Amino acid sequence: MWFWKTNNINKIADKGSVRKVTLKINSKGLEWEKREDIFNKLQKEIK
Repeated sequence: MWFWKTNNINKIADKGSVRKVTLKINSKGLEWEKREDIFNKLQKEIK
């Protein structure tokens, strides 16, 4: 939580940009496509 709050990641996450959140946490952006796929699947389940 500390890292998330310190880097204001919630503001980025609220915009729905999985890639930007991934890059903020992991500057190399490793496996962001996989994370985006999971995010999109979860979005469909929530709606």
